[in-house]
Amino acid sequence: MSSKYASGTTVSVYASMEEIQRLLRARGCNEFGSMTTGNTAAVVFRYDCIPYRMQLNLPDPTDEAFTLTPSRKWARSDKEANEAYEAEVRRRWRAMLLVLKAKLVAVDEGVVTFEDEFLAYAVLGDGHTVGEHAAPMLAQAKQSGMLPLRLALPGGSE
Repeated sequence: MSSKYASGTTVSVYASMEEIQRLLRARGCNEFGSMTTGNTAAVVFRYDCIPYRMQLNLPDPTDEAFTLTPSRKWARSDKEANEAYEAEVRRRWRAMLLVLKAKLVAVDEGVVTFEDEFLAYAVLGDGHTVGEHAAPMLAQAKQSGMLPLRLALPGGSE
């Protein structure tokens, strides 16, 4: 079994956020921010006048993964539980950075456009992202059988 990406990282959350901001700024993004509410963190930025928001699910600090030892036999001290929680938060921010790097490499190499790659994260006037609007429609199409039976290029022959 492989370990999780960036397990054991000592890179701070703030260092990961700064690296994300540097990568985005180098591609022409501006108006950066990050925020946390409950168990959700987000990176926000603007590109070509369009606001984007990428969310990151944070763990629940009261989860047994943090409050108990890995064997689940013993309770951790508050300090140990907090250290385990903070390590997982750092790991998830490194994973967010990896996703952004991969997306930006695809844009840089001409595999996709910035707009196409980040479409799901574009924030609309109601504060929701395109992805948040599209997900229920896609689920409904799947449930009702309205998805195409086979894959084809748009406008292509069958």
